[in-house]
Amino acid sequence: MTGRVRLVAASGEIALLLAAVRLAVARSSIRAVANGSGVSHGCIHALVSGSTHRVYGTTIEKLRAWYLRQWAAGRDSLTPEVAAYLVEQVLAPLAPGSRNRAAVELAGALERIYDSEGTPRPAWLDRIREECRLSTMDEIDQRGEQHR
Repeated sequence: MTGRVRLVAASGEIALLLAAVRLAVARSSIRAVANGSGVSHGCIHALVSGSTHRVYGTTIEKLRAWYLRQWAAGRDSLTPEVAAYLVEQVLAPLAPGSRNRAAVELAGALERIYDSEGTPRPAWLDRIREECRLSTMDEIDQRGEQHR
């Protein structure tokens, strides 16, 4: 290594950031994303093309800050995949057997908030609810098979 310290970030976070970079490049250009993120255009190109698998601490920090700025400014809507990742992260401290139930409760609470404010529900909320429902059905099926 060339003196850089590699930051150990959750692989889910790196995948999320890379997906956001790829989407932004598809919508604009490598140079625009590089300028907005503070990461060199060569690095953005390497990340988008998949020619590098090394993401160092400084790059992760810049991409994280860029992503949060984009999201906070409303330039990039929350995708179902990102929403699912965020729900997983929020509920990670819970026992594995409780996470799905908690995700269903969280989705329900968000639905009630949107409904009470008369605001249309975002598409990702329905997807999270559906994924939780399917996961719950799988868990019930697995328990039933274990008792046979």
